Amino acid sequence: MRPRSCPARSEPGFVERVISAVERTEKYLPAGRCLERALTAWLLLHRRINCTLRLGVALSGNGQPFAHAWLEADGVVLIGTHANPLAALTPPDESLR
Repeated sequence: MRPRSCPARSEPGFVERVISAVERTEKYLPAGRCLERALTAWLLLHRRINCTLRLGVALSGNGQPFAHAWLEADGVVLIGTHANPLAALTPPDESLR
């Protein structure tokens, strides 16, 4: 199924309202739940706009693996920018579309 046209053209503020609602759930989730937030936003938005759920991995300073998830649309990060610099993360394979 192809995504419908972007609601931002027909429904101003739709994407922002969805992202705001997902971010408000942070107080109910333990810290470090970027995957849950990004996946929730993707589930709510992917049929309305063309967005990509990204999963990245990197090694921390002590050699431990670190993973992070975020949601992008047209190269703009919609949710998941506050945890760690995204430049240090490498998507392990083609992310979910």
